[in-house]
Amino acid sequence: VELYHSIQNIGAWPQKFAPWCLSVLSAGGTEVIPMPDRKTHLLHNRKITLWDYTKMNDSRVYWGDKYITLTQDKNGDGSFKIGLDSQHGWAAYFNHGDLLIKHFDVIEGAEYPDDGMNFETYTNPLFLEMESLGVYSSIEPDDCATHHESLEIVPDIKFPGIDEDKLGAILDKLV
Repeated sequence: VELYHSIQNIGAWPQKFAPWCLSVLSAGGTEVIPMPDRKTHLLHNRKITLWDYTKMNDSRVYWGDKYITLTQDKNGDGSFKIGLDSQHGWAAYFNHGDLLIKHFDVIEGAEYPDDGMNFETYTNPLFLEMESLGVYSSIEPDDCATHHESLEIVPDIKFPGIDEDKLGAILDKLV
């Protein structure tokens, strides 16, 4: 499914904003987000934003070398949200024996909301959200900001557990 999100400035003067595109997913799955892996030597190569209710030691999240995984848990302790500057332009959600892959446009060097985040994810005891964000820019009156993403469902793909090599073996073929 190809999705084109637009938001129009209907005001009288330029406004700065960005499209924010949420995919709200059913309970019980595990999301996989690729870690940025830019080769920057002594400089930082990723930015991660945390919301005030997010606990770094939350049992639903795994902070790996190649992937972050976030499990939606009906018995989870409250809400959890992170954002990152994805360079890969995708995230995946294993649930009900299938895999959903969300692809989204990433424009290198562009300004994004929330201190440069182009992907965010949120979960609570009811659902999980995969959120892609468009470029944060000044939009003239009557003009639109747009953002493209695509959703793909791959049937009969079981979650292999939190094993980065097994996840990579599956995801490298599909994305």
